[in-house]
Amino acid sequence: MKKNTQRLNVFFLLFLSIILLITPAGTNATPQQPTSMQPTALSELGTLPTITLTATYTDTPAKFVPPPATFSTNNVQTATFNVTYLGSWPQEAKNAFDYAVSIWASLLSSPVPITAGAGNYWANFSNAPRPNTWYPNALVDAIAGTNIDSTNADIVANFSSNFCCWYFGTDGNTPSDQWDFVSVVLHELGHGLGFAGSMTVSNGLGSWGANTGWPFIYDVFTENGSQQGLITAFPNNSSQLAQQLTSGNIFFDGPNANAANDDDMPPKLYAPSTWQQGSSYSHLDEDTYGMGTAHALMTPSIANGEANHNPGSITLGIFEDIGWSTNTNTNTAPTFSSIPTQLVLMNSNNNNLVDLYAYADDAESADSALTFSITNTPNVDAGVSLDNNRYISINPVNSWTGTTTVAVQVTDPEGLSADTTFSVIVASTLYYQYLPTITGD
Repeated sequence: MKKNTQRLNVFFLLFLSIILLITPAGTNATPQQPTSMQPTALSELGTLPTITLTATYTDTPAKFVPPPATFSTNNVQTATFNVTYLGSWPQEAKNAFDYAVSIWASLLSSPVPITAGAGNYWANFSNAPRPNTWYPNALVDAIAGTNIDSTNADIVANFSSNFCCWYFGTDGNTPSDQWDFVSVVLHELGHGLGFAGSMTVSNGLGSWGANTGWPFIYDVFTENGSQQGLITAFPNNSSQLAQQLTSGNIFFDGPNANAANDDDMPPKLYAPSTWQQGSSYSHLDEDTYGMGTAHALMTPSIANGEANHNPGSITLGIFEDIGWSTNTNTNTAPTFSSIPTQLVLMNSNNNNLVDLYAYADDAESADSALTFSITNTPNVDAGVSLDNNRYISINPVNSWTGTTTVAVQVTDPEGLSADTTFSVIVASTLYYQYLPTITGD
């Protein structure tokens, strides 16, 4: 389901920044080359591009993607987040923020508490997997096993108290005229934890490294559709790199992210033909992983009524590739979007009328690995059947008309399931109403 690209008058500048330094990258500045193999803080040498989440409006009914099933049932925390709230926060906003934090805390493992406040990126720290590469503060602590910077926190998040339309509930039942705060917090924490690269485009030139010549760990895995690495195949600070970053053909090629993708191929990143600072590159592709899908959380926009309380397996795969230890045994239940009423003509044959793959989604499993079933007994005269573990056929017996309800269930390989129902109407005659066309001179 696609979102209307119309933007609200109120942008989520409030969401800007879980990014650790809120300063646009200056691509024309002379890079400052770090020379020390001692731990180096990016704040001492370079700047970071901002990352934004855009509010969009849609008339399409939204679908709730619930938290991982193990979070819902066990709520086991394998990381600790220490949050300090600055300013006046209503209790319901704190509750929603804490709920989002607890979801991430059940998915990531860190021996060092993760703190929310001003943060940084570091290179050449103890146990760094890759030299001369920038890692986010919280990940550095998890890899090094110690707090590399006890005077500052790992992540900073700013949210506006003036925005009219927050939904602070944690149940995912976001009204159609509000925006889900839990989803926004989950998204922004995801950037602060490492879902962010340093690529930027300015004055027709593409660059990376935040003016230091060293990539972010996220950058190391990015490539074009021909599997050409962006930091190796194209010159830094060049028009060639800018062309790649606006090609609509950019991917994250990491073994864990690829394994989590339905086709075992590198997940596609958002790379529109016009560079969108804060949206391009550091998000999953909006059209590929749109609203209501299992991987929609880390796309560049959120629609009214949309609620996504699960990072999805692709995002967790990206986190594993950049160095996080995750709870990979976390399995989430599949989801079912609403199947519309099926109106068919008496005495007609309608084989494979409903493709259940189009309505079911699962964060960990391909559609072909799911099991579908009809769980009630529709009127036998309606001729409802499930074919090839995928299609609903409706072939009513001769001369029968009427209405029946069909209940269907989808089950993943680990036994978690979701259910939905839809109506079948068999009519003797179908009427079509054509509206008049108004023309003027």
